[in-house]
Amino acid sequence: MKYRQERIKKLIIQEIMKAVTNGVIKDPRVPKIFTITHLTISKDYHYCHIYISMIGSNSEKKNAIIGLNSAKGILQGIIADNIKLRYTPLIEFRYDDKAEKAFNVD
Repeated sequence: MKYRQERIKKLIIQEIMKAVTNGVIKDPRVPKIFTITHLTISKDYHYCHIYISMIGSNSEKKNAIIGLNSAKGILQGIIADNIKLRYTPLIEFRYDDKAEKAFNVD
């Protein structure tokens, strides 16, 4: 079960990054360069939280999260088309500030 969940996580990350880098999302708030730090998915594959990290000011980071969350319908459609699952997970993007907190501690 754990292996399947990890494989689905990797596939979701690949599809999202392909969509962003290929320009499928036209929202100017969405940056072309960001890092998906980790992804959590529920046991029943209904909900998915994607944590991202990027370089920029706090307003740019907030706008990136707002832009990605506004484009989540397009991304869910891409995931539904390319990954064969019984249920397409509902996506929510969140900002991961663990690296910044660790840098401030050092």
